[in-house]
Amino acid sequence: MSIENRKNFKLIHKVYQDRKVVAERVHRKSDLRSTGKA
Repeated sequence: MSIENRKNFKLIHKVYQDRKVVAERVHRKSDLRSTGKA
């Protein structure tokens, strides 16, 4: 694996993790809303 590929891989991995965290937060918010209404 070349250095450039390694950099890109780390960057993509970081973006993927950030998106995952955001998705979890959004999911928790919707969960709180639904439980709040119920």
